[in-house]
Amino acid sequence: MSMNWRSKLNTDETPLVRSARYLKTAMLLTGMLVLLRIPMTSGLTLAEELVSRAGLPIFSNMEQHTGLHYVNIVLVLILFAIITLLVNSLNRHRFLAIILLYFILHAVPGWLLTAYQSTLASGVHALMNNAPAECRLKKTDGDLHGNCSLALTNYSSREVTVTPVVHLKHLSDVNQPYTFETSTITIEARSTKSYSLDIKPEPTGNDMPQIGNYMGTATIELHDGQRSRIFN
Repeated sequence: MSMNWRSKLNTDETPLVRSARYLKTAMLLTGMLVLLRIPMTSGLTLAEELVSRAGLPIFSNMEQHTGLHYVNIVLVLILFAIITLLVNSLNRHRFLAIILLYFILHAVPGWLLTAYQSTLASGVHALMNNAPAECRLKKTDGDLHGNCSLALTNYSSREVTVTPVVHLKHLSDVNQPYTFETSTITIEARSTKSYSLDIKPEPTGNDMPQIGNYMGTATIELHDGQRSRIFN
């Protein structure tokens, strides 16, 4: 019995890592993918921002921002490469490695943005919308009335005052959206609050849209006096 116990101790177990080179490459690509997926204050991810600054299209239909999303296609290909490298670099625990990869890619980019907004960002760059703005409009006696609800979080240590501008592209068949200015709002430091933005009867700089009712999401542009950000 003593010999059996010793023989079990001396039995060489299959090593966890099959290929250190593949594993290191997978880790490097994972770090790169995390960085490329960081949401920027412009509303784009870092990958989309880099592609846009290079003058390359993000979507196959840039006018409507629809069609094939070229950046996401490239990121998915990188993800498949990472998974392939992980599977071929490990002898066991491959499923756990893929679960960990999903958690890292899902959580870390948002954490990095929150850390930036909490420490370095100021003004409108410290704000984050928790959900797309919802608008309900009704045309009565030739005037368009209604409101848009918006939930904002201020991650900075100072209050932020902004002027929201609502863009409703869905009201028109043309590319120019209908724009509505609203009164200023103030978001307290380190707080989250929901706001109801009253829509003026006339859209700024546009003809009155020929609709009866409208209910749906909107693009909100926030101005802090120096900078602006667009939330979709």
